[in-house]
Amino acid sequence: MTFKSQLEESIGDKNSSLCLGIDPHLELWPPLFEKIKREEGILKSISYWAHSILEIARADIPAVKFQSAMFESYGSEGFRLLRELTVKAKNLGFHVILDAKRADIASTMAAYGKSAFDVFQADSLTVLPYMGSDILQALAPWLMNGKGIYLVWVSSNESGKEVQLLENRNNETLAEVILDRFADRAHDLGVEGSYGLVLGATMLDQLSEPLWRKAQAYPLLLPGLGAQGGSPDHPKVRNLCKLGSHLFPMSRSLTGVGDKSNAFANAHSLDAYQQVLRTRISQHAKPLVVSPHRPVS
Repeated sequence: MTFKSQLEESIGDKNSSLCLGIDPHLELWPPLFEKIKREEGILKSISYWAHSILEIARADIPAVKFQSAMFESYGSEGFRLLRELTVKAKNLGFHVILDAKRADIASTMAAYGKSAFDVFQADSLTVLPYMGSDILQALAPWLMNGKGIYLVWVSSNESGKEVQLLENRNNETLAEVILDRFADRAHDLGVEGSYGLVLGATMLDQLSEPLWRKAQAYPLLLPGLGAQGGSPDHPKVRNLCKLGSHLFPMSRSLTGVGDKSNAFANAHSLDAYQQVLRTRISQHAKPLVVSPHRPVS
């Protein structure tokens, strides 16, 4: 099975386009885990928090995205914890995305592939496409065996469009050129269906209509709902959900990290925290249901 077909199967099984984001920002850490941080250290706190989230989310959410940099910042112990969590998520049945945004020449890119797919056992890896379509060549051994990559294509940060939507003398944006070049190389290598695109959910109206039509043929990873201001009620979001191959990662709005409401602030036990988490997952999953005829648990 290709990356795309496996992804569609995972999304269909859970009937949801919601993706859990494991992004351990430490500002406004939920009180329950702040206490553990003081008593046992930050990595113990992150571990307790992340394991709890995975156990609750496994029933309703098809995919989980780990922000690698947040773990890398703690050195070797952070890497150890990241691997522990990615392997656990894989064993729990999640589609595991390692959000590491890798890119380099072929030999180094192959090493990144070995790290992501063999060591961390991720199903997909975010990569920067600006090293060119050689990236596909380096990762082909894994792509041919069902692994996938997400090209960071049109990102949600405001200045990203200064580069990504820049037009050349033929009035083509860089984003369009990237799609064409990677499509050609994927065809040559026989790895069509092995990559998707990162498209900020706040950028849906920034694409031309022809480019938007092209983009929908690829699995999209669309950060930006919730805390970043994107809305699940946007007509394009609703239409994407119906297609059953796209994911909307959410972290802060789901997990309480950086959350300023009282719901998580008042959760001083693991049971209380998990109950709030279940409620949040239910709230955010309903607008992102794949089939309107199948109920969200």
